[in-house]
Amino acid sequence: MSRLKHTARVVCLCSLTSLVLVGCQNLNKTQKGAALGTAAGAGLGAIIGHQTGNRDLGALIGAGVGGVGGALVGNAQDAADERDAALAHAHHTNMSRQADARAVTNLDVIHMVQNNVPDRVIIATIQSRGGRFDTSPQAITSLHQSGVSEPVIQSMLR
Repeated sequence: MSRLKHTARVVCLCSLTSLVLVGCQNLNKTQKGAALGTAAGAGLGAIIGHQTGNRDLGALIGAGVGGVGGALVGNAQDAADERDAALAHAHHTNMSRQADARAVTNLDVIHMVQNNVPDRVIIATIQSRGGRFDTSPQAITSLHQSGVSEPVIQSMLR
């Protein structure tokens, strides 16, 4: 009968651990680590405590140590994830700023036209560097009045 009770306890503990882990889907890694560490620590502590004659105390100590250890590991993973996300955001912001700095503007196009740069070169420059153009009707009229050709204006609209 004792063996049956022990098996029932193990099944209950495993079921409880599974339910806790399934319920942890919305938790961060610190919380998941604490839950998993607590469950694993309690199990190991109970086994060790059983060998020394104090199963319950072993389970409590194991749960405490496991919970703290799991939380520390999970917290380190959360911190690494936050750092990686911050680095990725900074890289994206930097790349966007560089692209904006390289982008051709309406004034750049007018300057190239006034200095007799051929249309094909202006269009190639727009294609290679990108553009930040004011394409309002007033701006297009101003470009046309400044001598910018229709193919260049169409290139600016793409």
